[in-house]
Amino acid sequence: MLSAKELLEKHKTEGEGNLLRGQDLPRKTQSIKVKVTDVREAPSNFRSPVILDIEEVLDGRTALPLNKTNVRRCIELCGDDLMVLKGATITLIKSLVNNPQTKSLTFGLQISEISGKAKKGKKKK
Repeated sequence: MLSAKELLEKHKTEGEGNLLRGQDLPRKTQSIKVKVTDVREAPSNFRSPVILDIEEVLDGRTALPLNKTNVRRCIELCGDDLMVLKGATITLIKSLVNNPQTKSLTFGLQISEISGKAKKGKKKK
């Protein structure tokens, strides 16, 4: 019989990647920087609308799901075209969030800043 980890790996959503989550960060780590390699729409059975493929971090994590709040933050920082995130470095902050599925608090990741290639298309006021 396969181990629990092998079963999870075998049954994860196709194309999902190994997702980075807030609870993956070590206890004392409050932020992490990730480099975006690609931007794609999440599979239809996924709660997050966008998945960022990222350079490998923390024991093989290669994808970052963006919830609606983080997508709005991306729009605020770099405009409506999320493809400008390719090649950018995103700083994520670990924070307590309400998990809508379990109705309990868990660690999530919020976008703090975007640097590198991503530039907002709007003129500064």
